[in-house]
Amino acid sequence: MSYNRYIHVSKERHEILCERFSDFLKKVDDVNEKPFKMFDPLTKKQLEELNLIREVSRELAKKKDEDLQKAARQEAEAEAQAAAEAASEKDAAEDANENASEVKVNGIEEVPAKV
Repeated sequence: MSYNRYIHVSKERHEILCERFSDFLKKVDDVNEKPFKMFDPLTKKQLEELNLIREVSRELAKKKDEDLQKAARQEAEAEAQAAAEAASEKDAAEDANENASEVKVNGIEEVPAKV
């Protein structure tokens, strides 16, 4: 492969990678060969940074789960409260209907017969 100056790899690094790739192509079909490593192993600093990223990701995932559970609890409480309010409004409407069915005639309360 020829070097392309528009890629973000130095020319020396590109040559090393191309050489390793050609070695890989030569050994790819050989079952007895141990696995081929194209890239250099990560440095200790890179591994520490990677572990830090994993820890932060774990913490963020845990916080997200807690937030979702909290939101679900709040939603359930809001639904329960809305249901309780709807029931109390229904009871109030039924009471109003019962009171409306009592008719005052000449100052005397009479309850009409239900059919």
